[in-house]
Amino acid sequence: MQNGFSLCALAGLALSLSLAATAQNYKFSTLYSFTNNGTDPNTPSALIIDGSGKLFGTSISGGAFNNGAVFSVTPNGVLSLLYSFNGNDSTNAVSPINLVRDRKGNLYGDTRALVKSYVGDLFELTPQTNGTYTFTSLYVAPDVPAQIVLNPAGDLFWLNCGYNGGPTCDNNTSLNEISNGQNSKLYFFASTGFYASGNYVMDKSGNIYGTEAGDGGQTSWGLVYKWSPVSGFSVLHTFNGTDGSDPNALRQDASGNLFGTTGGGGVIGGVYSYGTVFKINSTGTFSTLYNFCSKANCADGSYPYGPLTLDSKGNIFGVLNFGVFELTSGGVETLVYNSGSVFMGPGLVKDKFGNFYGTTINGGSAGLGSVYKLRPLQ
Repeated sequence: MQNGFSLCALAGLALSLSLAATAQNYKFSTLYSFTNNGTDPNTPSALIIDGSGKLFGTSISGGAFNNGAVFSVTPNGVLSLLYSFNGNDSTNAVSPINLVRDRKGNLYGDTRALVKSYVGDLFELTPQTNGTYTFTSLYVAPDVPAQIVLNPAGDLFWLNCGYNGGPTCDNNTSLNEISNGQNSKLYFFASTGFYASGNYVMDKSGNIYGTEAGDGGQTSWGLVYKWSPVSGFSVLHTFNGTDGSDPNALRQDASGNLFGTTGGGGVIGGVYSYGTVFKINSTGTFSTLYNFCSKANCADGSYPYGPLTLDSKGNIFGVLNFGVFELTSGGVETLVYNSGSVFMGPGLVKDKFGNFYGTTINGGSAGLGSVYKLRPLQ
């Protein structure tokens, strides 16, 4: 009996250590700190990365005219301003947010505002042989662009959020496509009063997946939806608060499974608290993978947001208000980096060497934000 108990205990301990060992340790370093030099970006958003490891991002302020900018940062930490919004070009566009890149290196994005206006602009930045980028306005939105995604043909799909000067989307909210210079509306959203959140994901069949963050439970805690060019709009999951609230980003793996975060809700602390990581598999089945603040004193972190990053082993990486987390395929969560009082920017990108990159909203040498690197320790 004693030997049997000992063997079972040892087996359980070995399994526990095996699961814990799958969490990788990382070293944090600042790749670039934004400064108040009159041209640096300020308040950066999420990054994208190309095959060489060069990072691209946007900022809602800063740049040469303090109206926002698109920038790049090399793996060695060299920053280049690709375009500064001046508020005086053909569209008066300012404050860029989202950014996507095609195979030719063209950048596409949206601005949340025009000068003295609540409408925005969809734009393209084309690289020139001398290293500069040419700005082209693709479409001046009737309201505020909120989410974008690009298909292989170069068509830009985007969400028009009818803010109408308020914080939530109204009855003008629609999914749109810009193709060959023409904008067309694909779907009008029946629900109103929700917050547009997160990012768009497109699969190989042209299906688009997105989130509505909800309206604080007045009518909804948020939902995940799908738009199909064949079958149209459908809701994949509606949140009830205890399984999360305010979904804010999605990522899809090669098998068609969707992964995302909710900024609040879950079983720890009730519908107003802490957040979750969730999965919707390729057949549409929803599951909660992790409830934050499950550990004493919220040692595992809280309030995740921004798109997740997946590795080949099924591990999930993401950003919290004040840190970066890893959730292994075995369900073990680790706070990879604790930023203290520095707010993290949304989402991470990963290079071919396993390094992660992201932004901070404040912090850095001047307190104006930074681009950081997380290097795996061997």
